[in-house]
Amino acid sequence: MNGPTDLEYVFDTCAATYLIKEDRRMRDILPDLNTREWYVSIITRMELRAEPHMSADKLERVESFLESAILIPLYDAIEKVAVDIRRDFRPKILLPDCIVAATAIVLGATLLTGDDSLKKLVWPGYTVHPL
Repeated sequence: MNGPTDLEYVFDTCAATYLIKEDRRMRDILPDLNTREWYVSIITRMELRAEPHMSADKLERVESFLESAILIPLYDAIEKVAVDIRRDFRPKILLPDCIVAATAIVLGATLLTGDDSLKKLVWPGYTVHPL
């Protein structure tokens, strides 16, 4: 399925980076962020914090973004769905991306992504809003 739903959002790392940089691709999403819950996977948090040579200003914006989101740890249900996607979906998707997609699936939320592999994923319960 493509396009936003009435559900909450899960940000992948690409979408989070767009929001942090105030990229124009996030313009149509911004009004919804005031009225919906939004989440990040533990994977997204790790990827955002692990960017090499990050300026102090960018680190502050990353931390502000993360404080505004609800952090989702790697629950057993998310692990199971991520493993199933990794094993069964062709072409293969990297395991961290599978975990992020599985987070959205388990939460029943819409994944915001700029990642081409996640835009192409077709899986039961998966809703994506491509950026």
